[in-house]
Amino acid sequence: MEVIVNIKGKDWKYKLLSDKTYDKLHGDTSNGITLPDECEVHIRKSTMNSNILRHESFHVFYFSSLVETADLTALQTEEIACEIFGEHGPEMMSICDYVLNKFLLKKRKALKEE
Repeated sequence: MEVIVNIKGKDWKYKLLSDKTYDKLHGDTSNGITLPDECEVHIRKSTMNSNILRHESFHVFYFSSLVETADLTALQTEEIACEIFGEHGPEMMSICDYVLNKFLLKKRKALKEE
């Protein structure tokens, strides 16, 4: 299951993966992962919730700000994180709601077709 969202001018794919597929790609120690080079977010299907979507969406905005290429102190990194949230917090929440609703609608549709 996949939802595409345009974030800061790039199309990001949010993918809801079966546990088996997720574990094969990323191991079993996390429930979500952001892949900035691929512009993808992978979420473990059995644990998908709004907290995981918000967490991974923050990674998207963080990577989109290119701060991982800079040599920053912990205080500078924290300030950038706060700036990202202050500037893009409402947009991140809207994106998470949109993706969550799309995943849930697709899941309901699949259940009805069974």
